[in-house]
Amino acid sequence: MRADWRSVDARGAAMLGYSSDDTAALNDWRRQIHPDDLAGLDLALAEYLAGHRQRYDIEYRIRHQDGSWIWLQSRGKIVERAADGTALRMLGTRMDISQRKQAEARITHLAFYDGLTQLPNRRLLMDRLHHAIAKSARTASHGAVLFIDLDNFKSLNDTMGHEMGDQLLQVVAQRLQQVTRTSDTVARLGGDEFVILLEDLGGAEGAATASAAAVAAKVLEALSTPCLLDGHQVRTTPSIGVVLFGAGPHAIGDLLRHADMAMYEAKAGGRATWRFFDPQCWRYCSAPAPTPAC
Repeated sequence: MRADWRSVDARGAAMLGYSSDDTAALNDWRRQIHPDDLAGLDLALAEYLAGHRQRYDIEYRIRHQDGSWIWLQSRGKIVERAADGTALRMLGTRMDISQRKQAEARITHLAFYDGLTQLPNRRLLMDRLHHAIAKSARTASHGAVLFIDLDNFKSLNDTMGHEMGDQLLQVVAQRLQQVTRTSDTVARLGGDEFVILLEDLGGAEGAATASAAAVAAKVLEALSTPCLLDGHQVRTTPSIGVVLFGAGPHAIGDLLRHADMAMYEAKAGGRATWRFFDPQCWRYCSAPAPTPAC
């Protein structure tokens, strides 16, 4: 069967913005498929032709004539074979499922992202923490969790109103993303509580601690800078708790609890600062170096 040739009816051509007379464009179908989907489409077709699949049914993106990407569901069936069983011809249908895919994406976003800040929510954070801990166990590389709470946010929220408080939380979310890497996770747990998950900090504990401290310092500086909201200069500061994790076994709940406890130590230490938590000897420090042996 010639996989590089096909005929498309007027309705199928119209899905892509063409007429059925545009045979050159319609037969150049492989170049129109999204690069990330082409390998999966080829595999599905090969497995069906080899008899490893009972039916050919796949979803993929293809470029519309206007340059945009649309989602198609493609289903096909072999209708003619050679004497040796080789497939000669397939018939199939295609359906534009772009609206369904967009609806699924919106549902997924609502399930895993905070509606106010658009940051990952607790559910997505837990999933990423699970993968980060497993990765650290495999690679013997350290990671860190930073628990961030805004100082005096409740007073500001009560004094200036919830709308102003929401605007401040959005600014905080933006600034946290600006001082972290794209590979880091910045999440909002709720209220004025945020968490940063740092991965791939290296195998040396001292260097990993220094890297986490550097991020904490950037967060402190960024969030302590006043911002202008509706003509009002608003200033807040963060209290930050930090806990490292490495190759050893770690429970997600314990990491968050230890980071939270360290954050409260930062508040007790005068606020607008950070504290590290060492789960081996249950002590706190602010220096960018491992705590002394207990």
